[in-house]
Amino acid sequence: MFRRVVTYGNGWMPWLYIAEQIRQGRAALNDLAREAGRTPNSIEVVAAPVPAEREVLRAYEEAGADEAVVFVMPATEREMSEELEQIAQKIFP
Repeated sequence: MFRRVVTYGNGWMPWLYIAEQIRQGRAALNDLAREAGRTPNSIEVVAAPVPAEREVLRAYEEAGADEAVVFVMPATEREMSEELEQIAQKIFP
């Protein structure tokens, strides 16, 4: 799979991977990218879904994820806005 990402794509979005799995995948992608003459950071890694917790997000970042997807539960516009505000306060106090 990683060889295909390097050959044909520009990103990897693993689903339900823990930070250590992201670290291992990022390392494999980096090695294959160098072998193919690509810059490793030209391949974006997006972890999904990730809990909206500052320490967890930091662990994914340190593991090599460029971005993370945090889910909010479907609700009314007002409820979603409130939930997003709570998430933002937890992550960026």
